[in-house]
Amino acid sequence: MKRDREGQATVISLEQWKEVWFEMAQPYCCVAQIAYYCCERVGAVVQLQAVDIQATHIRFQGQTTKTGETKLSRITPALRRALEEALLPKTGFVFPSERPKGFITTRVVEKHLKRAAELCGHQGMANHSPRRSRCTHLDEAGWTLAKIAKVSGHKSLASLERYIDRAAREAEAELMELDA
Repeated sequence: MKRDREGQATVISLEQWKEVWFEMAQPYCCVAQIAYYCCERVGAVVQLQAVDIQATHIRFQGQTTKTGETKLSRITPALRRALEEALLPKTGFVFPSERPKGFITTRVVEKHLKRAAELCGHQGMANHSPRRSRCTHLDEAGWTLAKIAKVSGHKSLASLERYIDRAAREAEAELMELDA
């Protein structure tokens, strides 16, 4: 669990995410949804420009990604609904701010995320929770690490493997085996 910027961000189920998103105001809810569905960092999401959201994909510009490479993420039906509900601007930054950089901060997104999560009874949530949760959910669905890495943009499979939360699932499997 993430505490005082130490440890790993909490992973929650998609159903739990839906509860958290329900408690979040726009545009912060949409930031978290894009981060989840695209397996992307909140820092890259807040820097999106309207031209980056295309008909079938969201383009994360290289200068906003950790790898420095441009990444295309498919817009799934669930993400399409989230984008439509958010009523995003058609020009400029998708998540504008009066700040000199022109877009909202990751800190304010995390503040809204934590507040909504706590209302739903979830502790240890952080800006990496959407990305980490999605990667974990894909792993639980049987995706290979290589396939998840193509979606998440991880360059190292070892790094991705540490990122995915397998502890709860492995503990449950061991418990079932023990009690068989």
